[in-house]
Amino acid sequence: MTRSFRSAPGDDEELRVDLRDRAARRVSEAIGDGFFIEAIALQDSMISDRLEEFLGMHKDLVTMNSLGQLAQLSRDLAPAEFTALADRILVWADHRNVAMHQMVKVGPTYHGTWDTRVEHARRTAGAGQELLRDVESAVARHRAQTR
Repeated sequence: MTRSFRSAPGDDEELRVDLRDRAARRVSEAIGDGFFIEAIALQDSMISDRLEEFLGMHKDLVTMNSLGQLAQLSRDLAPAEFTALADRILVWADHRNVAMHQMVKVGPTYHGTWDTRVEHARRTAGAGQELLRDVESAVARHRAQTR
């Protein structure tokens, strides 16, 4: 199994800033245009990126893990700062999974209409915006405290 590692803090910083800025603009555009699943996918990447940045403040090598794993690792490393936030990330990740992977699936526990599913994706994208802001704030606070 090949593992992907995040670049060291400070490496490729110009590229990171550009990608983050473009992703933030695209999320806003996607939500405005009703492309909620695209917004959710970008939010997932952006939240993961910030959690990887946080972990990189404490570890030399940060493996690119799933969002749930990153939330758990962040909670383990800084429980006071990340326990409640990690819980919110895990809940959001469940909603993300429904929006991303169950748009057309029907089963014993889910019979929602197309409109119901799109509304769920819209709410998930909205919650993702708030969650991303909170993750960014927590990481920025931690960065300021560790300097």
